[in-house]
Amino acid sequence: MKNKFFFILYLFLGLMLVNATSVLACESCLLSRTGRDESQVNAKSADSRLLFKYWFERQDWKSMDLNAAHELHHDGHHVHVKTSESIQHLGAGYIWNKHFLTTLDLPYVRRKSLEVHSHANMGKEYTSQGFGDVTVSGIYDFWKTKQRDIGVVVGVKVPTGSTHEINPQGARFESEMQPGTGSWDYHLGGVYQQSFTHLDLTANMLYVFKNEGAQNYQFGNVFSTTVFIDYIPPQNTVLKNVRPGIMMNWKDEARHEDRGEKESDSGGSTVFLGPELSLSTNDYFKVFVNFQWPVYQDLGGVHQEVDKIWNLGTQVRW
Repeated sequence: MKNKFFFILYLFLGLMLVNATSVLACESCLLSRTGRDESQVNAKSADSRLLFKYWFERQDWKSMDLNAAHELHHDGHHVHVKTSESIQHLGAGYIWNKHFLTTLDLPYVRRKSLEVHSHANMGKEYTSQGFGDVTVSGIYDFWKTKQRDIGVVVGVKVPTGSTHEINPQGARFESEMQPGTGSWDYHLGGVYQQSFTHLDLTANMLYVFKNEGAQNYQFGNVFSTTVFIDYIPPQNTVLKNVRPGIMMNWKDEARHEDRGEKESDSGGSTVFLGPELSLSTNDYFKVFVNFQWPVYQDLGGVHQEVDKIWNLGTQVRW
């Protein structure tokens, strides 16, 4: 029976991987952290079923020559020169029982970019900000032992975010620069967690189905898989609650569609790698910080590359 469960899980995740099409660099880190913290909050009493989480996410892009970007724009390329993106995530969850957890994420998005389309405003930095789209997810652990959890993830992103932000010249920001997408998107995947004597392993795989949103723009479907490996110090040391680790995230995104036409300068694959450090003083409180750098980027068409990503957050059970 045990081997049968593993076979079904690997078959399911393998099919997701094979069917992944062609990552949006600015895809929220919400995907990569799915199941990461939730896998460690199993309800141990009826008095601590609520979960609250806040984290700050920052993404920086590599600089791009403005004149070259402007010429690419005139040549018909879909080009932006982004500088940074900051997302503040407010999250909440409810632990129904030791197998089932639901979560809600509300992001506040701030995107900065340089103007490269207009001659008169070349190089000016614009900021688009506002509430992003709410995401609701459910994680059901169908296989649970003392050392191992295997679960299924299902979720929906609701188009609650702003899609009508205006730049200082009075023009509407393009879809990629808006806080929200205006689309109903759905994700499906799995989460795996295994505990060893001095190591914790957490992995997830998710596939996100994107639909057409505001300005008749449709972002590409996304496949994301992440692996976290944490070191568990000996419990008789002063650092027993500190867990250094490493994370790897691969995202693969299909090309976008603009008014039904495939956008050649979009989509592609990126692999991020970096350290994470977390501190859990007890079963009810946790803080974490991580840094990620792209070790592989194969982007579609003319596409600006990511420089680095970092996250800082806290989680409390109540």
